[in-house]
Amino acid sequence: EIIIYYLFIISFIILYNYLKKNNTKVVIKKYLLYICTFILFLTIHMEKINLNLEGHIYFLDVYDGDATVIDLPLNKGVVMIDTGEESNEVISFLKSIGIKRIDYLILTHNHSDHTGNVEGIIKDFKVDKIIISDYHDARYDARTERVRAGSIIKIANYSFYVLAPSKRSTNENNNSIVLYSKIGSYRYLFLGDSEKELEEEIAMYDINVDCVKVAHHGSKTSTTPVLYNKIKPKIVFIETGRASFYGFPSKSVIDFLSKYQIYRTDNDYTIEVTFSSFYSRIKKTKK
Repeated sequence: EIIIYYLFIISFIILYNYLKKNNTKVVIKKYLLYICTFILFLTIHMEKINLNLEGHIYFLDVYDGDATVIDLPLNKGVVMIDTGEESNEVISFLKSIGIKRIDYLILTHNHSDHTGNVEGIIKDFKVDKIIISDYHDARYDARTERVRAGSIIKIANYSFYVLAPSKRSTNENNNSIVLYSKIGSYRYLFLGDSEKELEEEIAMYDINVDCVKVAHHGSKTSTTPVLYNKIKPKIVFIETGRASFYGFPSKSVIDFLSKYQIYRTDNDYTIEVTFSSFYSRIKKTKK
């Protein structure tokens, strides 16, 4: 599709130079140029070419769980971190923004509010790789790759560094894949459902962080001062879901995080970060 676009641009330039060289009357020249411009934009529309000059990160508003979609610029790829519980809402959203293929489907840990929609995602989209931790007991198909602390997931010129888990925990939340990556102008830490014990391990890393995907939907069992006082983020994103019977996010966690800029899906609905190498813009979709 991109090749078609550039072929039209080249044809446009060749036609213009030809008309200029042969001294074609100005009226005819303008007429032909207008026709070419119309055909160009019509073709882009009909072929649904996505120029995708900016990238997007979506922290999705789901009923229960986490689901984050990273759509890289220039069609470099799509990374999805967790799927939420089984439902049609995530699948419908992905289709609405033109997603057809997911390069990496990363499942942070084996809880249904993070993996419950896997079968639906695999059925409706082309998924190249399914990433799980070494300590994730569920089994998927041959596309599955296992990672642990020290692994690097690479796509185009983007790297997702796996900071955890380094060992198996009896607490499944602490088997969460924790990811660190520079995406656009911000550096992100995705904490999965890490509890305080795992967050204290993450605090041992010497990393600069602008944005944190808060652990465990803002539960009081996570979000330790040891980590946050070390990394000092500017912005925090809380994917709470709308299953209010869990009591997420905890008031004590919100009070503690009040020193940072807070975005939360229960108040702000799906949160979209638009980015390039030089800037990032955050937009709420609150109704």
